Amino acid sequence: MHINLFIDFAVGLADTLQSELMLYGVDVQIFFPNTMFTSGYDEENKTKPAIVKKIEEADDGITADQGAVTLLKGLESGHAHISGDTITNMFRASTRGAAYRSNWLLDGLLDFVAYVRCFYISHACRLIIHADRCARVEDVTR
Repeated sequence: MHINLFIDFAVGLADTLQSELMLYGVDVQIFFPNTMFTSGYDEENKTKPAIVKKIEEADDGITADQGAVTLLKGLESGHAHISGDTITNMFRASTRGAAYRSNWLLDGLLDFVAYVRCFYISHACRLIIHADRCARVEDVTR
């Protein structure tokens, strides 16, 4: 929940700055990278709960160089919200706020898919959490 609040704040801040600074010819972009394999990520994985690792296992991840290339392409294309892969692209489309759309048809489709997929993902997360709790109870009762 805290991460979602941070993301909402970051998107809102970027959109607000874009609106305010547009008067001065300044563009503001926000980048939604997928998992980046860095030394910080390796350090994070040492203390990451198993349930979070389970949720993140479907994410292929990228290197920092690949992230830089994606960011540069997004900047060159003039996108307000820049994403790294299909999942973060759906996230971008569904959290665009007041930002202009790069392709209204594609963004609308991605927004719809993200909305529908939200129910599937929340159900899958509940199942993973339930299985994790059951495994913990089973370990304690042994």
